[in-house]
Amino acid sequence: AQAVLFDKELIPNLKGQTDAFVMAAERRVQGLHMGINRTFFQYNTLSGDTVQSADGTVGSPEFVSQISAPAQLGEWNNFTNFSAFAIASSIDDLVGNSAQELGYQAGQSISELYSAVADSAGNSAVDSNVNQSALLSTPFTLDLATIRELKQQLVSIDVLPCKNGRFCGAISPNVLGDIYNSTTVNNSIVDLWKQSPNAEKFDEMAGSDQSKVITLPGTNVDFRQTPFVTKTSNYQGSGKTSYRTYIFGNYAMIGVWLQVPGDTDLDEGDWRTIDCKVITDAPMSSFDPTATIGGWCSYKFHQTVTLPPAIGPNTQRTRWIDSVPAIQ
Repeated sequence: AQAVLFDKELIPNLKGQTDAFVMAAERRVQGLHMGINRTFFQYNTLSGDTVQSADGTVGSPEFVSQISAPAQLGEWNNFTNFSAFAIASSIDDLVGNSAQELGYQAGQSISELYSAVADSAGNSAVDSNVNQSALLSTPFTLDLATIRELKQQLVSIDVLPCKNGRFCGAISPNVLGDIYNSTTVNNSIVDLWKQSPNAEKFDEMAGSDQSKVITLPGTNVDFRQTPFVTKTSNYQGSGKTSYRTYIFGNYAMIGVWLQVPGDTDLDEGDWRTIDCKVITDAPMSSFDPTATIGGWCSYKFHQTVTLPPAIGPNTQRTRWIDSVPAIQ
């Protein structure tokens, strides 16, 4: 009567979107046998020249200078292994299920690598204008008008859209709730969408999950929802946590991919498409002559990500802002 049945159908755990930052970056592929270093170049922009030229006089030539930024590839990997005994006696697909969890870890890892570089763009030594947190005051709530302002700041310095003619963004679902529900005049998406003929947009928004790309009206920004944004506890002494919202233009970040033989294909960083290597019937070897280790799963990838080669005010092609959402 006291027997316990262990259910083989595992309950799915909670997983967030891992591709928001990778999708916003330009991709460069490092060829095999071409080293691990790469340098990006950019011409300095010439200013207008309104000085008249004297007729018949050959003046001095214009010098068109370049700037550069280095990037160096690195390796990230992890694995887990299991004894043949454990594999044979487990009630679930021990190796396969663990491989899925490792794939999610790989997705989080690549997301954090890219978000850290996006954060570094706001460093005062790079471009202090990237950090626009000062636009908000207590209670530090983000609204649609501020999103438009961030995007227009990029437009005003000639930054082009990220992909498909639109700017890209990464946002926490917590912050998105504030933008949906803002009651400031002309800022409430709910007021815009709940009326016919856009009522279906309201229903679509209300039922969306993190996988839904959100196009905010009047912004030309496609936002991907993700929990992997930078958070700051006790923000500005408020006792609450702030969440960072990002807007990216073209070449806001550049990712370099090197596909070493045996590497895990990360695709665009979505954990659902990351297939880790799975071995379930490991053979005997000189290191394990009795085949005690029955199988393992692993991932390995070689990446780097960098900002465009420019330093100074209004040189970076991204904006971010910290806000304290109502949903904590």
